[in-house]
Amino acid sequence: MQTSNRAIRLDGRKCVSARAGKGLSRERLADESRGGLSIATIKRLEKGAAVYLDTARRLAALLEIPLTELVASSEKASAGTDLATPATVVVLPFEVIGTDADSQCFAEGLVEDLITRFGKRWFPIISRVSSFSYRDSPPDPRKLKAELGADYAIEGSVRRSDNQLRVTARLTDTKIGCQLWANSYDRPYADVFALQDALVTTLVGQIGGAIIDKEYNSQRQREPTDLSAWELALRGSWYFHRRSKDGNSEARSLFEQALRKDPMMPMAWYSLAMTHQRAIFNQWTPDSRQALQGMKDVCSEFARLYPNDSGLHVVSAYAAVYSGERRSAMARLREAIDLDPNASTAYSLYGQTLAMENEPDDAIEQFELAMRLSPRDSELWSIYIGIALCHFVAERYQDMLQSAQLALRTRPDMPFPYGTLAVARAYLGDLEEAQTAVKIMRELEPHTSLRGVQLMGASTRPDILARYLEGLRRAGVEG
Repeated sequence: MQTSNRAIRLDGRKCVSARAGKGLSRERLADESRGGLSIATIKRLEKGAAVYLDTARRLAALLEIPLTELVASSEKASAGTDLATPATVVVLPFEVIGTDADSQCFAEGLVEDLITRFGKRWFPIISRVSSFSYRDSPPDPRKLKAELGADYAIEGSVRRSDNQLRVTARLTDTKIGCQLWANSYDRPYADVFALQDALVTTLVGQIGGAIIDKEYNSQRQREPTDLSAWELALRGSWYFHRRSKDGNSEARSLFEQALRKDPMMPMAWYSLAMTHQRAIFNQWTPDSRQALQGMKDVCSEFARLYPNDSGLHVVSAYAAVYSGERRSAMARLREAIDLDPNASTAYSLYGQTLAMENEPDDAIEQFELAMRLSPRDSELWSIYIGIALCHFVAERYQDMLQSAQLALRTRPDMPFPYGTLAVARAYLGDLEEAQTAVKIMRELEPHTSLRGVQLMGASTRPDILARYLEGLRRAGVEG
C-alpha cells in the first residue's frame, strides 16, 4: 500500500488558528510530530503552499481536526473523496520480558518484519524511525493519534523460558484507546528465522483482518460514491474474504471502482485478479474462459505498473496454470518466492504445480512449508486439498481421504473438498459415500462440472487429469 503523493493546499489562516487554539508553537508542534513535520514544513503549510496530501493529513491529525476543515476553499471542489484518510498503523517496539539478548534481537526482527509486511498491504505504516522513538517510553495509545497520525497501534511482548517462546500481540484503536484484538502464541525456540516468518505471517493476516472488519463496519452505511479509492478497495477486501459467489462479484466491482480512481494500489490489482481466479476455481462463472481472459487482462495492467511485485507473479502463475502453461507458472512462482520468501500462497501454488508434474512428495514439502509460514491461514483448507491431490497423484487414496477430511473440518462450507473426498471414496470402492459427497458439493455449487475441473487441471499431466476425472465420473459428476 503506497500513500498518496498528490499535492494539496491548506488554508493558512485556519492552520494558524487551529494551532493557536491548542496552545502550540511551531517548535512544539514539530516536536510532537516526532520528526514527521519540520518547522520549515509547518511554515509552508501556514503560508498556503502546496504540500503532499500525506503531510496535510499528518498536520490535521496533530491538530485533532478533520482535514476537510483545513483545506483551502479553492481545493475542495476538486478534492472530493480523495481527502478521506486511509487508516494508518504503527507497530511499536515489543517489550522483552527478561534480559536475554537473543530475545531482544528476536523482538526487534519481529517488529521490523511486521512493519515491512504491513507496508505491502492495505495500510500506510508509520516508519521504524518514528515508532522506535517510543522504545523507552511506551505512550498511552490515544497519544499516538495526535503525535503520529496513527489510527491503530500494534504492540506486544516476547518472553523466553528455556526452549519455549511466548509472543503476545495486541491491536488498539488509538482514537478511543480501545483494544480490538489480542492473542498469544507459544512456540518452541528452535529455527529462529522460520519461527519469526511464521509468526509475522500469522500476525499480519489476523491483525489485518481485524482492521479491515473495523474499517468496513465504520463505513458500511455510506454509499460507494462517497468513498475514496482506498475505502473502496478496503470494502472490496472485506467482501473478498467472505468467500461467496455474490461477495466475490461485489468485491470485483469495488476493486474496479477503486482502481479507476487511483491505479497505484498493488494490493487492489492483486485482489482484483484473484476474484477472477476464485470464479474459475469455484466454478462461479458460466464462462470460465472469459474469466481467465479477464484475469490475464488484469495481470497485464498490474505488470505495467508493478513489474517487480511478488503478488503479480502469483496471480500470473494462476493464469498460466489455467492456460496449460505449467513451466511458465513454475518460473513465475520461483520469482515470487525470490521477491518475498514469506509468500505462503506462492509456496502452496508451487506445490500444486509440482503435483501436476507428477512430483507428489516434493510438492508436499512445499505445502508443509506454506503451512509453517501461515499456520492459521484462512485458506488452510486449500493446503490440505493440495496435499490430498498429491496423495492422489501417488495413488495413496487412503491418505488422500484423510487430507480431504481435514480440509472439510477446516471449511465444511466449501464445495471443492467434497469433490476431492468423492474421488478418494470412488477409488477406495465406496461409491455410495462418493455419491453422497458429490450431492453435498452440488448443493453448495450447482454448476460444478467435469468441464470446469478440466480447465483448472489444464496444466496437469494428461494421465493424472484423466484419472481424476474418471474418479469424479464414478462418483456421479457429469458435464
